Amino acid sequence: MSNYKPFVIDKTYTEECYIAPVENGYAPVRFSFSPCSPVERAKFSNQLDRVKNNPSLSEACLAEELAARIKSWNITDESGKLLEISGETFLNFRFYSLITRMSNIVIWGSDLGDADPDATYEDLLDMKNVKELAAKYDDDIARSKEEEQTKN
Repeated sequence: MSNYKPFVIDKTYTEECYIAPVENGYAPVRFSFSPCSPVERAKFSNQLDRVKNNPSLSEACLAEELAARIKSWNITDESGKLLEISGETFLNFRFYSLITRMSNIVIWGSDLGDADPDATYEDLLDMKNVKELAAKYDDDIARSKEEEQTKN
């Protein structure tokens, strides 16, 4: 069995993710999510473009998209009760940097999360392989753009 993630994802595909804690900030975050496909990402990007002049609507769109894609998490309130996964919850987060990381992971696919200290060796190898694939993909895109520019 391959350690690589599938290139094509369907609506039932989910991934697990870990975000390391931030000192004087938030605790470690573990969550499962359904990542955006490139087509879904493009549609969402177009949706954001249509509301870009309304920052509160842009934030609401982002919050709702995250809430729709995150299936479970370990984020709790002060009493230890799991918070509901909802757009409203995201809009009330104290740490915007956490929302940014989560959206980069879940929606934009530009962040893979952090190495989970509880991960197995195979999990860590899988993360390394995916990062190598992502870097190669980024290189291929940059090379294609350069070739396109030299043609024009």
